[in-house]
Amino acid sequence: MSSRPAQRIQDWRTASEPPKNLPETIEALLKRPGAIADHLRADPRITRRLMMCAALALLVSGIASATFSGGAQLFLVPIKVTLGAFFCAVLCMPSLHVLSSLFGARVELRETWGALWMGISLMAILMVSFAPIAWVFGQATSSIHVMGTIQGVLLILSTFIGLRVTRAAMERAGGSAASVRLWGLLFVVVLLQMSTSLRPLVGPYEGELLSGKLFFIEHWAS
Repeated sequence: MSSRPAQRIQDWRTASEPPKNLPETIEALLKRPGAIADHLRADPRITRRLMMCAALALLVSGIASATFSGGAQLFLVPIKVTLGAFFCAVLCMPSLHVLSSLFGARVELRETWGALWMGISLMAILMVSFAPIAWVFGQATSSIHVMGTIQGVLLILSTFIGLRVTRAAMERAGGSAASVRLWGLLFVVVLLQMSTSLRPLVGPYEGELLSGKLFFIEHWAS
């Protein structure tokens, strides 16, 4: 029972060769994240591959989500989902770097950027893996509220799981797990607000690329 957690810790501690291409980067992110975290400073190409992985996975998950509504949403939702996640990364990266540095992390800015994309890439991969489940529910109901709730739950679950590798990477550099957990809550709030600003992501196209100002809790409650 205890061998799997021990092996997982060992995967983080053991030095390993950096991934050399996109498939190897995805494989390492899922099975040997330490092989990525150890080489973020020396090889900036790894971060670019993580960003490419996230973009492709977000586009695919966006298309899967848009099949519920069809029409123009098949084109708009994947773009909104991808650009929204990238914008969240840009907005939240400074706070992650400052908080982690204040609590002892010895990282350069590009390492923080890479650690952040480790989390977002894993989040995006999880969203793709959950897409068949969302599709089944989409075929079983015509309720926008039900599908919106399902997509929201899957997004939050994927984000929290994905950000675990970000936390582990920052801890590996000497940072505090508590500070990254606190930042993770901030990231989730920003992500939910971004999804509200880009609405509708579930439901028919309403004729506007950006809807009016609305807090995400108010949007969910309505």
